[in-house]
Amino acid sequence: MWNSYLNEQLKFTSSSFTDLNDQAFQNWDFKHTDPTGKPVGVDSKGNVILYTAGDLAAVMGLNVDLKVLCRPTACMTS
Repeated sequence: MWNSYLNEQLKFTSSSFTDLNDQAFQNWDFKHTDPTGKPVGVDSKGNVILYTAGDLAAVMGLNVDLKVLCRPTACMTS
């Protein structure tokens, strides 16, 4: 239902989203300081990493009624 609304009413296709998403990821600076004061977004070797647990925990503390949809898309192994 949501996908058909995006595609038919808003004329927003998956391809355009993917293209826009890819462009954003190429230029986005993921480094920031989470609410605990810990710098996140880069590992010890300088590689960019996505880290949102601290941010999510802080927001959930502010809004206990927050609903979060988690959809894992890849399995990361070290």
